[in-house]
Amino acid sequence: MKKLHRKKNVLTGMIVKMTALGLGVALVLITAPTLAGKLSNLTALSAGISFWDGSIGLPAEEEITVTENKIDDLPINHDAGLLTMPDDPEPGEEPDTEETSAQTSEEEPPKKPDDAGKIIRKTFEGAGVNLGTGYLKNQTSLSTKEIQKLAKADLPFELTDTDEPQVLIYHTHATESYMPYLCDWFDPSWKSRSTNDDKNMTAVGDVLQKKLEDAGIGVIHDKEHYDASYTGAYDRSRVMIEKYLKQYPSIKVVLDVHRDAIGNDPITAPATTIEGKPTAQVMIISCAGTKSKKIPNYKKNLTFAAQLQNQMEKDYPTLTRPILFSNRHYNQDLSTGALLIEVGSHGNTLNEAKNAIGFVGDSLIHLLKGQ
Repeated sequence: MKKLHRKKNVLTGMIVKMTALGLGVALVLITAPTLAGKLSNLTALSAGISFWDGSIGLPAEEEITVTENKIDDLPINHDAGLLTMPDDPEPGEEPDTEETSAQTSEEEPPKKPDDAGKIIRKTFEGAGVNLGTGYLKNQTSLSTKEIQKLAKADLPFELTDTDEPQVLIYHTHATESYMPYLCDWFDPSWKSRSTNDDKNMTAVGDVLQKKLEDAGIGVIHDKEHYDASYTGAYDRSRVMIEKYLKQYPSIKVVLDVHRDAIGNDPITAPATTIEGKPTAQVMIISCAGTKSKKIPNYKKNLTFAAQLQNQMEKDYPTLTRPILFSNRHYNQDLSTGALLIEVGSHGNTLNEAKNAIGFVGDSLIHLLKGQ
């Protein structure tokens, strides 16, 4: 499946060729970017996006009906649709400033609109099942005693001395993005989606990839966009996971990196400060399967989740929200090292998310290498 911005290039090229046949150079210069821009706007409206009403972003099971201004008869709001920011570089162009560093400064906020929504910055504390240094919210029938026992079990895998990849990073919802500036309000017209990989979850995954590779751990970072429509996104990412696991049996860890969405107005941004850096809090989701989609080895995944949680809280207190252990699926049957990680919410900034995933990478290295 090709990314949405590639479709814009194709149509633009067709317009240029057609124009060259008889409409003159001036029309090429005006028409192509104009229609490309219209296509980008149309793409934003036509992507099937579900709405959130809680702390976990879950795609709807049913097909989504999209009209010019509404999705399933609900107005397109700050957390729906896709957005390419006006200052995004065109595909193939270099951005004006480098945004790969976790230390990149946010944009200066514009004038606050009269109808601005509110952002609440909150540091979530440990609650639920005590795992040691971390915590877990249990939404399954597994007992607290069993969960605590599994948290102390041996990891279900170990790294080997190989040049082959051992970690797969991907993003089922790659176009999830963040606030462009750090403040306590948001513009209701703002949309927390971007097809620009310098501003969405791919940029967050890049930081984790570099951190692991610098530690000598082989990584595949899949950067495909599976969420042009939320319907079927996990089915599409599953095909990719199966392909890589077959091609590289060396892969032990499979991480689906997302960002959460907490509230509509106000929005909650889970945030902390670590080593003097503004940092988004992260949340692991570990799944126990559903009635129709089983995860035979879910207890092994839970052991990995619990030990990573404990390691992160040991290394960087307040980095995490409690693990969400729930009867869900998210393709975690494919590997005993499969987890979903929510990095902040749509109220956090990209800089906060990059700082967070860098700390996650440190702890993952410590855990996998027994440091």
